Amino acid sequence: MRGADVTMMSMQAPGTPPLRAVTYVSDCLLDGAAADWFIDVGGILAASRRRNARLSVTGALLLNDTHFVQVLEGPSDGLEEVLTVIRQDPRHRILRMEETDLPARRFAAWSMAYLDREASGTAVLGPKHDFLAGSPAAPMLRTMEHLLDFATED
Repeated sequence: MRGADVTMMSMQAPGTPPLRAVTYVSDCLLDGAAADWFIDVGGILAASRRRNARLSVTGALLLNDTHFVQVLEGPSDGLEEVLTVIRQDPRHRILRMEETDLPARRFAAWSMAYLDREASGTAVLGPKHDFLAGSPAAPMLRTMEHLLDFATED
């Protein structure tokens, strides 16, 4: 990892609760065509960003026309509150979920980054950053895209 990437990551301060990371893949159950999901996804992002900021949870959400992939990171109590909402959301069905310890945040600047798949490739929505061109989150987001491609292969 380059030195600049390390300084951009939010290292855990002494005396703070341990960080955890949760990653899941779920079937997208939104109604209608993928092109019509903008309003639903916009509502998901707005609510997530408010809640995540309050709970010190950061992360990223990736959506294609069949699946969600999400990475969340933060203290266990904040993650559990967010996951309670996610597990009850009828707009998706979780296929698999993993939780791990996390030494440092990978999405420190993002209460919820968002990527979706368009016919022209991958679009990045949300705060105006070109985080694929230099952020420490770039490798994780590329990994998310790879996982989403893998999860949707026949």
